[in-house]
Amino acid sequence: MKCSRIGQRGILLFVVSLLTLLISGTVIYSIEQFERLREITLVVLFALQLLLIIKTLITIVHLKKRLGLIAAGAFVFFGVSVLVHPSSAFNFFTKILMFILFCMLFYDLRDARRVLRYLYNLVVAISIVSLIFFVVLYIIKLPLPHIQLNNGFYRSYLYLFYDAETYRETVGPFVYYRLQGIFWEPGVFAIYLILCMFYYAFLDEEKDKRKLYIIVACLLLTSSTTGTILGLFVIAVFLVRNIKKQSIRLLVIIPLAILTAIAAYYLLMVKKNGGGGYSASYILRMVDLNSSLNIWKQHFLFGTGYNNVNEFEALTSIWQRQNSNGFMNWCMTMGLWGLIVQILPLIVNIIKSRKRQRLIHIAFAIVYISINMTEPLITSPLMIMLLSLDYVVMVKQTRGRRIHGFGREKISVGVS
Repeated sequence: MKCSRIGQRGILLFVVSLLTLLISGTVIYSIEQFERLREITLVVLFALQLLLIIKTLITIVHLKKRLGLIAAGAFVFFGVSVLVHPSSAFNFFTKILMFILFCMLFYDLRDARRVLRYLYNLVVAISIVSLIFFVVLYIIKLPLPHIQLNNGFYRSYLYLFYDAETYRETVGPFVYYRLQGIFWEPGVFAIYLILCMFYYAFLDEEKDKRKLYIIVACLLLTSSTTGTILGLFVIAVFLVRNIKKQSIRLLVIIPLAILTAIAAYYLLMVKKNGGGGYSASYILRMVDLNSSLNIWKQHFLFGTGYNNVNEFEALTSIWQRQNSNGFMNWCMTMGLWGLIVQILPLIVNIIKSRKRQRLIHIAFAIVYISINMTEPLITSPLMIMLLSLDYVVMVKQTRGRRIHGFGREKISVGVS
């Protein structure tokens, strides 16, 4: 797309999309030595959000009460969290501010749609680069210059591709590393790819199959259990919605459902009993889940406080790791109050959506919760952006309005 067609606002929205992606799960922004770069990027992101919403503020005066309620609720949520755990006040305030700014920016859903499209195309571009490096390094086996990062854990190839010994796989004579692209692990890359599949299936009007093939190829190369299961799930939902004849639908859906169930069982058993990294991954994830549940039971209503994981670290000190289950970590630290904040727009949008769109909202709720139960991304800018968009959709649907910018058949996005 030419710059003249994108326009100044489009360029700013593209930069917002790019920065949101970079701060949400990439290697560079997860390493302590680049902490200052992360802080600068966050400041730039806030500045761009403020710049973009100036025009929006002028045009949404008639909905200031609705957005005011969201903002007021967000600050009440902030106040309660500060009372529970005061030391995390500033960190949590930046998350609340980002949420409010995204809500204001996305009131015009045309902007939201452009941001989603930019993110989709960015991930496709990252996927193409990752596949090129994969072929060169592991199939052609050309040695490429690289540097070591994070005490030698990662190998960085021009900061465009990373691999790590932890993700080394051997299939017969073929040795390769699970595809992680620019992200801190293959599972994070798989999350972006699943969201891209969801976008392609239910929002993308162009439907460029070449992009879909690239996404699916990368998803398979991540060897992500969650990614594989959710990929089959998205395909199944897409077919259910688009096959009109009931008899043909059953002929396609029933075998696919059986295949998904078998694949899910097989992959889970491999992860549980496969030994090596897979077995360790399964054990650690179960430790995270059970530990989070036990702590949440003791702090059920308000949790331990935002980012207060002292009890979790004490309970899992033998493992010396952070909680990989982002959703349960949120419930543990924010309690029932925080859980309601996360699932309220998901539930309301399912209830309020039109019949044809309800399945998409249900599907997205499942995808959103599932991906956040496998990686600690729930408070990342990406997830904050998706949550804010779902709140905007919820506000507009409760007014019984046509969702401008998504069209009647695109009302759902479910992207919460």
